[in-house]
Parts: sequence; structure tokens; C-alpha cells
Amino acid sequence: MEKNVNNSIDKDFSTWQTFKRLWPMITPFKLGLFVAAICLVINAAADTTLISLLKPLLDEGFGKSDQSVLLMMPFVVIGLIFMRGIANYTSSYSLSWVSGKIVMNMRQKLFSHLINSPVPFYDQNSTGRLLSRITYDSEQVAESSSGALIVVVRESAYLIGLFAIMFYNSWQLSLVLLIIAPIVGIIIRMVSKHFRQLSKKIQNSMGNVTSAAEQMLKGHKEVLIFGAQEVEKAHFQKVSNHIRRQGMKMVSVSALITPSIQIIASFALAGILFMAGRSEFSDISAGAFTVVFSSMVALMKPLKELTNVNAQFQRGMAACQTL
Repeated sequence: MEKNVNNSIDKDFSTWQTFKRLWPMITPFKLGLFVAAICLVINAAADTTLISLLKPLLDEGFGKSDQSVLLMMPFVVIGLIFMRGIANYTSSYSLSWVSGKIVMNMRQKLFSHLINSPVPFYDQNSTGRLLSRITYDSEQVAESSSGALIVVVRESAYLIGLFAIMFYNSWQLSLVLLIIAPIVGIIIRMVSKHFRQLSKKIQNSMGNVTSAAEQMLKGHKEVLIFGAQEVEKAHFQKVSNHIRRQGMKMVSVSALITPSIQIIASFALAGILFMAGRSEFSDISAGAFTVVFSSMVALMKPLKELTNVNAQFQRGMAACQTL
């Protein structure tokens, strides 16, 4: 049975396959997800609008000394920030409520499944590993379905908004994005698979840590009688160091991929500066160029967030597979 359990854990599914299996548990709370998604899009739209205000501010407000624009801008900015704050609170609360419900239902179903399992199943599977499924793996699902989802939806909407205002203000300068987008997409896809494999190894290691601690706690009297303290300490140090090493591998990959993507984006930024200096782009206003350039710089943040959250999201997907 243990062999069958491990084989099922080692079997790898794509993120989409895993999400389809999780979807039936999410559907009862679609309204909460819908509200959260709308609020996250509003949040991203407010950030994008703040950048787009640079064009009328520079071209009309300062360029043509239009006092009406300068007087209107403070109220627009305050309104956008206020709207952004409400949307941010509502989305965070809604997603936390949904993820809490999902994890609660998942834990209850898992508990019901375990309580009805036959005795041989418990003889062949350690209590620590099963406890890790109920506690650690379920918590990973919670993080993936709340914190990670917030970043994915909000930063994706922000990314799309930045693309839109860039192409609206100067599609010629923005064409350079069509070169880097496929490269970034390929890198993230490759890293996602690696993250998911590391996450599954970490979950298995967490089960071993729990099992080692449970073995010592249950057999503490025997450990003292036979003087096996050093043996138990060595075993626990081994399994805990293994999970530390797996975690450092994930941190290393995540820390390496972020600057790599930003370096690729910097070439696009340099390309925009080079193109802007050519005579055929001389008709672009200072405000339009500032919006395009600022949007390109702002792209660094969502790219970094989406790359970093990928590790967290893949941990949740790997936990869904084991559960």
C-alpha cells in the first residue's frame, strides 16, 4: 500500500489537470471568486490609470499650461487611490474566505476518508505522513488559493493594462514587447515544472520529518531504556536537513529566474530608448513617450511578482495532487 501511495505521489500532472480536479471543490464559492476577480481588476486598472495620467499632465498641464488639468489631477489621484484601497480590501477578504472554505471542506473530506480506511492501510502508512497530508499539504492549498491567486490575477491584469496603454500611446515603440513576451513565457513554463517537482519532494520530506518526530514521541520510553537518543537525533537531523536542502533549491531557482527575466526586459527598455532617438519617431509627444517608458519600467514589478509567486502556486498544485 505504501508503494502504491508513493507511486501516486510521484505521478506528475500538469497544472491544468490538477486545477480541473480541484475545480469541483471551488464551484460552490464562484460568487466570492467573481467578486474578488472584479476587485483585483479594478485595483490593476487604477494603477494603470495613474501611469496614463502622465500624458495629459505633461502635454496639457505643463506643456500648454492648462490650469484646469493641473487643478483636476489631485482629485483624480485621490479618487483612484481610494477606489484602489476599497478594491484591495474586498478582494483580499473574499479570497481568504473562499480559500478558508475550500481547505476546511478538503480537510473534512480527507478526515472522513481516513477514518473509514481499513486497518492494513494504517499498518503500512506512518501516522506522521498522514498527519502531514491533513496539516501541511492542506495549508499549501490555502496559500495557493488565496495569496498566490491574488498576485496572479492582479499582476496579470496590471500587465495587460500596461500593454494596452503602451500600444495606445505608441504601437511602434511597443512592438519590442512582441519579441520578449514569448521568451519570458517559455522560461516561466520550464521553471513551473521544476518548481512542481521540488514542491512534491518537499511535501514527502515534510511527511518524513513528522514521522520521525512521531516515532520519537511515541517511543520515548523505549528510546531512554535502550539509550537510542543519538540514533534518533541523527535520524531527525538527516530528514530535517534534507527538507532544508530541497527548500534552498527552490529559493535558488526562484532567485535566479527573477533577475534573468528583468535582464531580458531591460533589453526591451533599451530598444525603446534607441528607437525614440530616431527621426521617424520625432512626432511622439513627451507625454506619450513618458507613458510608454514608465509603463516599460513598471512591467518589471508584475514580471517579478508573477515569477516569484510561481513557486508558491506550484507548491499548492503539488499539494492538490497528493491530496
